[in-house]
Amino acid sequence: MRKAEKALGKAIDNFTLQELEILKWVALGNSDCQISKLLEVSRGEVVNAIDSAGKKLSANNRVDIALKAITLGLV
Repeated sequence: MRKAEKALGKAIDNFTLQELEILKWVALGNSDCQISKLLEVSRGEVVNAIDSAGKKLSANNRVDIALKAITLGLV
């Protein structure tokens, strides 16, 4: 396994499946409300997952979260 693949594996291990799913929808430009409807979860759950993922990515805002998730190959 290459170094980059190992790093990606470690990065993915830090996220819940729900966070990864929500990151995908964030990267596609969906709002919290749209994501909650798509995944049939509360808006609060979406907000919490985005906040948690943002902390794990050391991201400052939604655009930064999406950019870092894409750059790391998480979505």
